[in-house]
Amino acid sequence: METVHRVTGMHLKKTSRKGVYIPLDPSAQRITLPLAVIQNKQEDTEEIWADNIIDKYLARPKTECFLNLCLAIFASEHSTHTPNPSDHQ
Repeated sequence: METVHRVTGMHLKKTSRKGVYIPLDPSAQRITLPLAVIQNKQEDTEEIWADNIIDKYLARPKTECFLNLCLAIFASEHSTHTPNPSDHQ
């Protein structure tokens, strides 16, 4: 079975559920932005960290349907789309 998987590129296992990691530790390791993005930023900015699910949850719209939404539901049911900078060139 593994040979068929390697030759055809088929998935060995496919699920309909997707797991989302929610870091609960405020000092959790964060991901930096790509080096090319950091180098293109202005020198006076110190923003080098990519947004995680907590940042996106805190920046959610302040409408009534989002205000009553807990972090777990937000993470599992909502996705955000960030345009790729290379798409605009």
